Amino acid sequence: MPSRSTFEIEQEIATKLQKQSGAKEVWLFGSHARGDAVPDSDFDFMLVIDDYVDASEVDHKVESAVSQICNEKSVEIDAVTIRDHAFHHPLEDLHPASVSYACRTQGVRLI
Repeated sequence: MPSRSTFEIEQEIATKLQKQSGAKEVWLFGSHARGDAVPDSDFDFMLVIDDYVDASEVDHKVESAVSQICNEKSVEIDAVTIRDHAFHHPLEDLHPASVSYACRTQGVRLI
């Protein structure tokens, strides 16, 4: 049986993270989004959450989902949450070294 593509795995992870967290958007960033990942590269996800949800509750759900997915898939995942207004701040106002800037300029929106 052929192995699943990296894109299919990224989509599956993004869907699980979105379902667990209720995120409005899920972005892939880092080496997998840029196309320069090596076999042991982790998957980096940015989850854009509503401005009015309890961020600590969402973070707890995300941590639980990441742990479960890492165990199921034998992959490493970093997932960061950010409020909608902060993520969609004008790009020219973001610091070029920020995760938000990297995600918006080099990332791929999956959901």
